Amino acid sequence: MSLCGSACRDKATIVVTAKRLAPDSNRTATLVFASVFFLVCTWASYSRWSNFEYRTFDLAYYVQALWQFIHGRFQVSVLNVPLLGNHVEPIVFLLAPLFVLFRHPMLLVVAQNAALATLGPLGYSIRGSLIPSAGIGYGSSPCSPARRTWPCCSLLIALFSV
Repeated sequence: MSLCGSACRDKATIVVTAKRLAPDSNRTATLVFASVFFLVCTWASYSRWSNFEYRTFDLAYYVQALWQFIHGRFQVSVLNVPLLGNHVEPIVFLLAPLFVLFRHPMLLVVAQNAALATLGPLGYSIRGSLIPSAGIGYGSSPCSPARRTWPCCSLLIALFSV
């Protein structure tokens, strides 16, 4: 007796095969460029931070704001600038749970670099869904030079979109 009973004998067995998608070299290149971009920017930011070369007050301001937020203090000012009054960005407070675990100023820099690095692959995916057969120019072939430069262009778009 077979496992499927009479249903298998009465109907032809349908074999479904999934076509393997060929690896997309442009997507891989975009991910590699984004990863290198993230690592280089994070390393450069960390080296600037560790050598006291930050010339602005913003990193200290946001770290202080997160520190006060996780300790339940909201009416605090840094150099007479209220934490929730001057140039508040509430999206920063979404990092508070991570800041509880990793209380280091570079957490904000790493999160910023990660968000910036994801713009290249995200732009590539959006472009692929909107214009699936085209490279940079409409109607370009998969072997055209314009198609090979897309990973670099998507990272440039990401850099200038901030």
